[in-house]
Amino acid sequence: MLLLPIVLILIQAVASEIWKPATTRVVVSSSAVEIPIDSEDQPRMTIAESGNGYEIDFIDHAGTRSTLLTSDLSADKAAALPAFGTLVSSVNSGEQLSPKQREEILEAGLDLTGFSENRPEQSMVLKLIAFFGHPFTALIIAIFAAAIFLAKKQGFSRDQIMDLSNSALAPAGIIILVTGAGGVFKQILIDSNVATVMAEAIVQSNINIVVLSFLISALVRIAQGSATVAMVTTAAIIAPLLPGMSGLSSSDYALLTIAIASGATVLSHVNDSGFWLVSKFFGLTEKETLMSWTVVETIIGISGFIGALTLSYFL
Repeated sequence: MLLLPIVLILIQAVASEIWKPATTRVVVSSSAVEIPIDSEDQPRMTIAESGNGYEIDFIDHAGTRSTLLTSDLSADKAAALPAFGTLVSSVNSGEQLSPKQREEILEAGLDLTGFSENRPEQSMVLKLIAFFGHPFTALIIAIFAAAIFLAKKQGFSRDQIMDLSNSALAPAGIIILVTGAGGVFKQILIDSNVATVMAEAIVQSNINIVVLSFLISALVRIAQGSATVAMVTTAAIIAPLLPGMSGLSSSDYALLTIAIASGATVLSHVNDSGFWLVSKFFGLTEKETLMSWTVVETIIGISGFIGALTLSYFL
């Protein structure tokens, strides 16, 4: 029964990845670029400067190609052009866009042109897999299955099953409450951009790129608690620096990834929901959790960083 929700969630994750529609690529260019209809980059939106405006070349998920000059826009559509131009001018020609930039420019471009992505409709089979593979649904199914196939077979009455369920909810409730409070604090730090501002301030220093990646990731991790946010934030800060650095190999990119992940592992403390999960689940005090979980996480992170830094001098 323990494996049932895990299996359902894994099936949902694999199915979603297999049938996931391609992400529409956005390219900003300083001049018009001719893209063949059978381009490997379908679907794709290319925005090129043209006269006093832009030429927008778009290939949707169905492979249909549409082109529009902003100088041909109607008066009501042209009113949205300045905002679109501000978004486009905020990136350099040919620059790899961040997911946020791509989404903003793509959405603005579609609104401006009236083009549609024509995303393929999700099949009923995939919708059912997504429904039953959702963690909430999978866990509910596992609970009912356990009650029917385990509790009933042991001769438990309905009242005994209810008492057993209530007793299981008591320790879980405090974990959910404290984890939620930690998530609220984390979101405040994220929205205030405290970690990002501090990280960007040390980017200007002349530090080894592996060390820099680790320090930024660790700083963001300590400031807001989430390892995932720490890695994504660090990657967004470090990525624009890499094109200007010559001699980087695929091994160097792998080591940078390890350094970022290592920095996002260190010093799990009170603003990390995982800290409270371990603390409450194992019945540890805050001091005991800091002396055990935090120390172990820090050792793992520092060990990974030392390994990556050492290999960077040999590979």
